[in-house]
Amino acid sequence: MFGVSADGAVVAGYAASEGQSFVWDTTHDMRTLSQWFTDNGLAAYVAGWDAMVATDLSYDGLTMVGYGLHNGSYEGWVVNPVPLPGATLLGVLGLSVVGWRLRHKMD
Repeated sequence: MFGVSADGAVVAGYAASEGQSFVWDTTHDMRTLSQWFTDNGLAAYVAGWDAMVATDLSYDGLTMVGYGLHNGSYEGWVVNPVPLPGATLLGVLGLSVVGWRLRHKMD
């Protein structure tokens, strides 16, 4: 387990037996990270990403951070699936900015 919301209603972690990250919440039970992105309408934004790992959650459980391989390079990501105007755009910008910063730090 890597991240838990303050109220314990959302958990992000890694299932070694399955070899992949998961998200558990009181509404949906356990889902793979990939399924979590799909369920939150964000599947198109993670195209080109492999081996994604969720590493932490915000206090309210609505923002998740992690890392993975994006087009062959390790990059970080930040996403907030709250369906508010602009939230998806902010999640995409977060993926882009964090990835750009990590890429340039490694150069």
